[in-house]
Amino acid sequence: MRVDRSAGTRALARAGHLLPRQRIPGGRNALAGRTPSVALVIAGVLLAAGCGSGHRPALHHITIARVAYDPATLSVALGDTVEWTNKDLVPHTATARSGHWNSVPMQPGDSWRTVMTTRGVEPYGCLYHPTMGATLEVR
Repeated sequence: MRVDRSAGTRALARAGHLLPRQRIPGGRNALAGRTPSVALVIAGVLLAAGCGSGHRPALHHITIARVAYDPATLSVALGDTVEWTNKDLVPHTATARSGHWNSVPMQPGDSWRTVMTTRGVEPYGCLYHPTMGATLEVR
């Protein structure tokens, strides 16, 4: 494959954006704008997750033990990840009452995580144990 070695083309080559025998006006091999730049993709993902305000997504941990969620109430930001870890002797789930998210059945020692994508107060519980309940506030 023959590649034009101008400064712009070398930058494209380093970024992995060159395809053989694909020409754009000016005689350079490139994708010719068919894929968005990596920076635009990342910016779009961050904005969609509510991170455009300077918030860095955080990871929050909830432990399941003695047929209860600890903490029972947790406040997180939009775009944060919440991870449940089952340290109990029996399987559990973490299931939003609204249906926005539902974990896989977590066996003892298993964990499950999800990214919070909807603002509001979200009560949740375990499908196997109706007396279990907790609340997530997504701000």
